[in-house]
Amino acid sequence: MSVGSVLNVGLSGILSGTQQMNAHAGKIARYGQEGGATSESQLIESAVGLKQSELQVKASAMVVKAAAKVSDSLIDIYA
Repeated sequence: MSVGSVLNVGLSGILSGTQQMNAHAGKIARYGQEGGATSESQLIESAVGLKQSELQVKASAMVVKAAAKVSDSLIDIYA
């Protein structure tokens, strides 16, 4: 797998995680309304989903950071 494809995987994970965060946050914000969490169990599920999304974004950011370090190292080697 190339550094570029690893970078793309990390960026894709960040995008996916932030989209999921927005969806869960929206359900929490609209609790009891149409389109939002309608029960306490759905509210809890959305809160857990929000935390999972946060962890996904953090992990994906670490992938991007690692790919950048590898890329920098390769540039140093070939320079």
